[in-house]
Amino acid sequence: MRDRIALVTGAAGGIGAAVTRLLAASGTTVAAVDRDTGRLTAAVAALAADGLPVTRTRPTSPRPRRPSTWWPPSSARGGPSSSW
Repeated sequence: MRDRIALVTGAAGGIGAAVTRLLAASGTTVAAVDRDTGRLTAAVAALAADGLPVTRTRPTSPRPRRPSTWWPPSSARGGPSSSW
């Protein structure tokens, strides 16, 4: 995936770290983000030691929003059984 840019969330561990490594190894420019900045810094340093350049990025918000703020309340959608 050369000439591509990927933003990987949860890049400090687990699946996010594995995806970050695979993308960087394939030549993709990777911006890694995770709420745990300490673990992210260590993960990016480990990738750099293996010759895989990854850019560490901070989340724009220190805390994620509650899910109830992501969409309008059910009353605004016509009740809990409506779908859109």
